[in-house]
Amino acid sequence: MRRCRAALVGINGFGGKHLDQMFQLREKGVLELVAVSEVHLSADAHRKLEGEAIKCYTDYKELLSCERELDFIVLSTPIHLHADMGIDIMEAGFNVLLEKPPAVTIQDVDRLIEASRQTGKHCAVNFQLTTGKAFNKLKEAIAGGAFGRIHTITGIGLFQRMDDYYHRTFWAGKTNIGQTFILDGTINNPLSHLLNNMIVLSGIQTGDNAQEAVPYQVTGELYHANRIDGEDTSCVRVNMNNGVTMYFYATLCHSEETMPTIRVEGEKGSAVWSYDNNLTIEIGGKPEFLAFGEENCLENVYANLIRVITGEDRLLICPVASTRNFVLISNGAYESSGTIYDIPVEHLSRSYKDGTTATVINNIDEIIRSASGHKQLFAESGVPWAVPTKPVNLSEYDKFPTYFTQEVQSD
Repeated sequence: MRRCRAALVGINGFGGKHLDQMFQLREKGVLELVAVSEVHLSADAHRKLEGEAIKCYTDYKELLSCERELDFIVLSTPIHLHADMGIDIMEAGFNVLLEKPPAVTIQDVDRLIEASRQTGKHCAVNFQLTTGKAFNKLKEAIAGGAFGRIHTITGIGLFQRMDDYYHRTFWAGKTNIGQTFILDGTINNPLSHLLNNMIVLSGIQTGDNAQEAVPYQVTGELYHANRIDGEDTSCVRVNMNNGVTMYFYATLCHSEETMPTIRVEGEKGSAVWSYDNNLTIEIGGKPEFLAFGEENCLENVYANLIRVITGEDRLLICPVASTRNFVLISNGAYESSGTIYDIPVEHLSRSYKDGTTATVINNIDEIIRSASGHKQLFAESGVPWAVPTKPVNLSEYDKFPTYFTQEVQSD
């Protein structure tokens, strides 16, 4: 693998993880970090860059015009900036590794896909949890017909986010700022990997031809327990055109942090994959547990992009075109819900830890386990604070918002 020259745009927040990863790859001799761009360097980022022979810019467009000998640029900026900045990078002549989600709206992800096609530049998306050994073992088992035809995929994510999570940046927990949509919440941010991995699995179906699996109908219920604009709790049902039905249940208001899981059910058996790189396969009533151990999935994404750029690999693990279904389902869930519904205070409690607090939905674990077990949305399973919503047809959906009724306030 030859040494690639790269730059990083956005080094605060998760960008710090990218900076650390790029330093690690530098030590392995496969990457040279030439430049970074950040409007305001955090103290941590400043400390990491001190003494480094790395050019620092405050305007990414100046970086694009001054640094011409780059193999790729990593973009780790706020969600609503991904599309425009990613397009700018490709049109300037560079490949890009784009932090998830690729874009907020379907029309913006379509712009990214078109820009990649027109410029001939690679646009990889950092949905890194598709690269782990356990997940790929599950993909192989599905493709090999181990479970027969898949009929249901269920994802459950129970996270806890404290109050300071929503104070860390101006866009946290926002649906929009002025006329700019952000749609920050379980779907597009902390649990986006869960939904994306479900989508990847839903596209593998024994006996199907090469036609792409796409969602044709979405029903979403979006709620907030925290006093934020956006959603912190969601459930979504997705009907795919290959016969798979997906159920996504997520909250940031659990009493503790737990390990997200995906359950795949087919005619002959089932499997459960979890974020910690473990997999349980059950066929004929005989469970087999497979533990693959810790793995650097972010490094896997970098290595794949570098190998594609150098000609050692032919295909990206996650090109932007493959993420269109993710954005389509996200937009459809918001359209279906129509607004973000308040969860009344009588169903909430407060948890105190490490000098900050968290809002907890009472019995949310039992609520999600019951709803997922019965393959129902919250309103269908009789949750007292839940509100029934209507399905949205996605067969010709190409612009958000169409039905979304939440009022967009101007600054």
